[in-house]
Amino acid sequence: DLIEFNIEGSEYDCLEALIESGLISEIEILQIQFHNFSQSSELNRAQIREKLRLTHSLKFNYEWVWERWELKHS
Repeated sequence: DLIEFNIEGSEYDCLEALIESGLISEIEILQIQFHNFSQSSELNRAQIREKLRLTHSLKFNYEWVWERWELKHS
């Protein structure tokens, strides 16, 4: 029902794997702390957020602190 990502930069790879596998649609609530550790962090975050918009709705966003996404229901 809920998955929380605060994994010091590994959130990018984990989220990409969930999205690519389709398992992202099985998760009701995502709470994510994106980390800005590298030059590609901003671009990677933007790309993942665009993909998340297909399945989830953004409920709150404290940039680079926490954001919450909830599964869209048809």
